[in-house]
Amino acid sequence: MNDLETLLERAAQDPGQRPAFYLGLLEAQIFALGNATRDADGKVTALNLQHWGKADGSPILPFFTSLMRLRQAISAEQSYVELPARAFLEATRGEALILNPNTERGKEFTPSEVAALLDGTLFQQGHTRVIEEERQVLLGQPANYPTALVEALNSLFHTLPEVKTAWLTYMDDPQDGAGPHLVFGLEVVGDEAAFRNVSGQAGRVANDVLPGEIVDFTPIGAGGMTDYFRANVKPFYQNLA
Repeated sequence: MNDLETLLERAAQDPGQRPAFYLGLLEAQIFALGNATRDADGKVTALNLQHWGKADGSPILPFFTSLMRLRQAISAEQSYVELPARAFLEATRGEALILNPNTERGKEFTPSEVAALLDGTLFQQGHTRVIEEERQVLLGQPANYPTALVEALNSLFHTLPEVKTAWLTYMDDPQDGAGPHLVFGLEVVGDEAAFRNVSGQAGRVANDVLPGEIVDFTPIGAGGMTDYFRANVKPFYQNLA
């Protein structure tokens, strides 16, 4: 089992490991059935790839984490090409893809999922809200504790050393129209971009675990909800390194 297969296996069992799989895929080498035209420097200039058919008859393009997985999936020797996964995904934009079909662990990718992975929006939060004026809001712990999400975020944060502490509260702001929802406070080492990176990955995990639910992430450092979290809420995650 290579590194990408390890990431795929973990992601299948733990939503908190899915961002690491997506990011690992972009840096990996993959194999696909077909052949490639290359220039004098060995760079792929054209691909002629083999499509398979789904149960409903629609086409899908297989690719593989290793040559061993490719050979497991076919019954006779066929030509194949090895290339960087990012180049493969760019070249096949708009196609439905399946990783490691006919093996014990695979994954389908929709065209929109691939596009979001390539342009970075897969890990972007839905929107950013800035509240300028003071407001009266209700804060407390949720009656139904989101154990699955907290466990998944714990798993994610263990892969992100810049995350130092994480808290959870339940907020109801009558003026924003969002209704009562979960708010996670994140203490992240680094600048605003570092926080956006962490909150984007955390938001992806939240969407997988609680699809359709509103979940907010707020930076903890100075101002905002910092004093409330530090004084009233026990962290659910701490990096003590």
